[in-house]
Amino acid sequence: MWQGQLEALSDCYHLIAFDMRGHDRSDSPDDPTRYSHELIIGDMSAVLEACSVQRAVIGGLSLGGFMSLAFHLAHPEQTIALMLFDTGPGYKKDGPREEWNKMARARAAQLEKDGLDTAQASAEVRVAHHRSAGGLALAARGMLTQNDGRVIDSLPEIRVPKLVLAGAEDKMFIASAEYMGTKIPGAEKLILANAGHAANIDQPAAFNAAVAEVPGSSDNRIVAVRSLHRSSLKIRGRSRRAHCTAGPLSARFGGSSHRPGRLGPGHFPEQIFVTAAGQE
Repeated sequence: MWQGQLEALSDCYHLIAFDMRGHDRSDSPDDPTRYSHELIIGDMSAVLEACSVQRAVIGGLSLGGFMSLAFHLAHPEQTIALMLFDTGPGYKKDGPREEWNKMARARAAQLEKDGLDTAQASAEVRVAHHRSAGGLALAARGMLTQNDGRVIDSLPEIRVPKLVLAGAEDKMFIASAEYMGTKIPGAEKLILANAGHAANIDQPAAFNAAVAEVPGSSDNRIVAVRSLHRSSLKIRGRSRRAHCTAGPLSARFGGSSHRPGRLGPGHFPEQIFVTAAGQE
């Protein structure tokens, strides 16, 4: 779902796009306990480590945006800036949080009943390559649901640069964008006209123009590896392997080859790490 950004921005930035467990090309464990916010934060850290990245601009859409906030809460030292797209910070009160969780569990039940055919509603889902309705259902129950208000409570303490962006037609998250724009000190907020929940797909030119000037970027002369398009984790058992491809250069961790080439923070002062769940 980030292809339009990879093509437009990879000349200036090192881009890492990550499929969460249960989604797209990443694995879908059958064990429900393998789906949680804490495990996703660990996956994100593992991908950055596997790609030899110490610090990055962390961004994501929808659940990916929420997990970007959660990652910053756990690892502020690794977060250069935040980019939060069509997302929300969770809930302070138990009542609204439980309503959200009911929606997530209903989504899981629908996926279990109707399979992947029910996962084609929105633009970001239609361009995905989901392989497992069961994985999406487990992710909805274990990752889309929320347990507390730690993320929303952390908003006033965020000190890194941040971009909050939403589509004007994204009825579910437009209020969340307004809220975060108010509660996060110094947040840059942008509402894109004629865009829905997948603002990067609905209005790619406007979206890319907003993201091109990455918050906190001090060097736009970065030589980037062309089209770094995938970082996936093998999470069954105890193994955790990342596979990064970057045009003619590649680095396979846990595989037979290891050619990191230019993959490394010394060559990329600004890393952009984008995540997306793509099933809401």
